[in-house]
Amino acid sequence: MRDALSLLDQTLSFSEDQTVRSGDVLTITGAVSQQFLTDAVRALVNRDAQAAVQAADALVREGKDPLRFMEDLIYYLRDLLLYQTAPSLDTLLDRVQADDAFAELAKLADREWVYDTIETLHQEQREMKGASHPKIFLEMALIHVAQKNKTVQTESSVDDEVVQQLKEQVSLLQEKLGKVSACSPSSSEEEAPKKQKAKRKPQPNAQNSASVKQAQRMLPNASKEERAKVESRWADTLRTIKQESVPASAWINDAKPVAASTEAIILVFQNEMHRGMIDDKFRTLTERAIASNNEHSYQIINLLHHQWEEIKSSYRSKNAEEESGEEEQQPQEPQEDPLVSEAHKLFGEELVEIVDDAPPKP
Repeated sequence: MRDALSLLDQTLSFSEDQTVRSGDVLTITGAVSQQFLTDAVRALVNRDAQAAVQAADALVREGKDPLRFMEDLIYYLRDLLLYQTAPSLDTLLDRVQADDAFAELAKLADREWVYDTIETLHQEQREMKGASHPKIFLEMALIHVAQKNKTVQTESSVDDEVVQQLKEQVSLLQEKLGKVSACSPSSSEEEAPKKQKAKRKPQPNAQNSASVKQAQRMLPNASKEERAKVESRWADTLRTIKQESVPASAWINDAKPVAASTEAIILVFQNEMHRGMIDDKFRTLTERAIASNNEHSYQIINLLHHQWEEIKSSYRSKNAEEESGEEEQQPQEPQEDPLVSEAHKLFGEELVEIVDDAPPKP
């Protein structure tokens, strides 16, 4: 609910007359319109790979996230399959409204094709999440779906006798494989650890941990003068970001610089979604805008407010302990014996001679 209210606030600040429009919401969230999705799916149904790839290219050029488009495409096909199965249950549709174009596409698309396409796109989406260039995987997925549709239609015209022969050959191969696996039971045991090794263990909050470590290393080199320079030009930096990208301006609106060195700036965010968008999508744009409004370039370190408070408190405690340790190590001046001090007062230091007549220690 807090993220939803934050998006609503960003949309209101983005609109000129304080009126929320669907286009403003799509721009802020990075989503695409239903008409755009309808055109993309129609291109896939018609086996028009060129139109589908051009749609993906236009999407990326507008600054939209390929992963988000893939997710919207899967949900659109899910709603299409549900509408084909039970048209009266239009209230269960998740992402679309059952308009005329949607109903026409539901009649045009084959139900089995929709089901297979959802499976294919879902597999490609998992590959995109770990890729450094998700746009390439998106284009490959669209081409794969369009070409797969051609292949399905070609295979449907194969002679029934040939299909039957292939089925018989597959059955024979399955029987032979079953006999081989029965003779070597250890093979399945050897494959199990291989599959476990192949699974990559996720590293939760790896990016946040890296930012925290960078901030801890940077603080000893920070100075009030550098922070004052950055703060005095922060308003100009925000204007530059807004000129280059309105969505980036909306995401960085609640950030503020709290520390700076000659090489890096710590930006503190109130919201994890805002911090993540600047870290993942708009880092280069933000660093470029900061450099254009300052004397040199900076690396940005993005933190949440509670992370910054913990780092700052730990840094101050560490400095306080070091200062107290230095004071304890300073040598203390030896205190004078009170009897000697009284003798000096009565007779004067020049007449008093101190003789140590204590017996030597054994």
